[in-house]
Formats: sequence, structure tokens, C-alpha cells
Amino acid sequence: MLPGEDARARPFYTTLTFKFIFCAIFTAPLLLHMLVSWHWLHNPWIQFALTLPVYLVGMAHFGTSAFRSLRNGVANMDVLVTLGATAAFAYSLIGAIQEWGGLPLLRNHGGHPDARFPR
Repeated sequence: MLPGEDARARPFYTTLTFKFIFCAIFTAPLLLHMLVSWHWLHNPWIQFALTLPVYLVGMAHFGTSAFRSLRNGVANMDVLVTLGATAAFAYSLIGAIQEWGGLPLLRNHGGHPDARFPR
């Protein structure tokens, strides 16, 4: 919002504050899975379900600006953010589909995530 712009001119769900809070709610469990040993948080499909809304909100914000920038023939930081986020999201999605990590390891060690790291 610009300094001279009326705060009531835009709905709350389009503000950066709402986008930040919305993304933080879905990102917190992804960080929490590194601290607690809840087995369901280690499932790549649950992680995908938590990541998808964050990715879509980010693409709605950065992706539209990046597309407009590329259409005008200028690459800016939004293009880099969109490219990096899309590459990481696609790599993680392909990894989940191909079972490159996570579930096969858990199946081989009795299903407990800490079984991969003997103490």
C-alpha cells in the first residue's frame, strides 16, 4: 500500500500482512518436523499439502510481477524468485512422486524416522 492510498480500498486478503500470516501458518509445521518426532510430519505428501498453498500464494504475488516484467523484456528480482521457487517446487514434487527419499527409508527401518540415525 502506498502512503497516500486508502487502507479500505483493498480487501484484507490481498494485503502483504495477510499473505505473510497465511504462509507462516502453513510453513510452521514444515519447520516443526525438524524439532519433534511426529511421524505424520515426515510424510512427503503431507509436506506437499502444506507447501502447495504457500507456493500458490507466492506465485500469485511474485509470478504475476515476473510475467509482466518478462513480457516487457526486463528481468528483475521477481523473475529470479519465481524461477527459483518453481525449480525447487518441481524438484520436490518429482522427488515425492519418484519416492527419492522419506517413505522408502522409513519403511526399511520399521517406520520410525529416528531409526535412520542410530545413536
